[in-house]
Amino acid sequence: MTGGTGALWWWRDDARQAGVLIGVALVLLVGGWRHVLAVAGRRTSDDDPSVLARLTHLPRFGWVGSFLLVHMVATWWVARSLVPALAT
Repeated sequence: MTGGTGALWWWRDDARQAGVLIGVALVLLVGGWRHVLAVAGRRTSDDDPSVLARLTHLPRFGWVGSFLLVHMVATWWVARSLVPALAT
């Protein structure tokens, strides 16, 4: 991974760097949705929303809702930024 990052930096091809960064961002975004939906559908005492609900006064569904809201805003922002760039 470090070698690939170093090579990407060293040979500095702006189009290739942009493509790699967009690809990594999309993989992280899709993976984030997968995790949020998995956590929302699972009710265990050791998942993130349950632990946060025990530590704070906000219930589990509040934490799941905040995770969904943040991810929806991030997805909207990525789509808003990426669609015009792909259209050209």
